[in-house]
Amino acid sequence: MWGWVNANWAGDSGTRILMMNGGPISWKSRHQDNESLSTSECEFVAASQAGQETIYLRETFTYSGFSQSKATLLSKEMLL
Repeated sequence: MWGWVNANWAGDSGTRILMMNGGPISWKSRHQDNESLSTSECEFVAASQAGQETIYLRETFTYSGFSQSKATLLSKEMLL
């Protein structure tokens, strides 16, 4: 599983996509709930939310009998 995360301070939005076996398994694009003071803070909030979603999905897969042996890469650049 790998993920892509991005945030836009001026547009106040965040996007994240989590992929597995070449297909998206989780996608979300919306305005962030809080007011950020900088682009760095926006990126940190988006990455934190993507990390939380990744942990949830990994635990769900493990509970379902599909545990993952490798780490999940979260990137700011789209990996194809």
